Amino acid sequence: MDTDLLQKPQASTQPTAFVDVSVIGAYLAGGEAASRLFGDRYRDGVRFAVDPVVLQEMLVLPQVKESPELLETMRDHVNFEILPLDIERSQQLLQRAKALRNGIVHSSGLLVAASARDCDYLITYDPALKELIEGDRPRVVTPEQFTSLMPAP
Repeated sequence: MDTDLLQKPQASTQPTAFVDVSVIGAYLAGGEAASRLFGDRYRDGVRFAVDPVVLQEMLVLPQVKESPELLETMRDHVNFEILPLDIERSQQLLQRAKALRNGIVHSSGLLVAASARDCDYLITYDPALKELIEGDRPRVVTPEQFTSLMPAP
């Protein structure tokens, strides 16, 4: 992978929204809210981001296994910024995760939460990710919540 693609979100007036694989799966399955999220309304007004973990998880989505050409569809319709993995932050989150009620946290969730740290939003259907976020950034929302929060550009 080209390391020039791995970067922190650039300073911008556009909000940066980290997208979890659960949302990408919903989009590929034709989910209404996820489809709106990646539609023309937000294409130029929101910077969507993923990390290498989400890219890897996309490869094993049932929809992609069944129709690999869907990856090309995603590439053509959504311009994802690829963020680096933040291993140091992931280790800090691991300490926090040990204190949570749900003692079982997947390593991919830790990596996603750490990568999303500098984003404005973390868009996901996974409620466990919300527990890993400290403070008010990123704001953890579903696609439905995001599209109701964001005005039309």
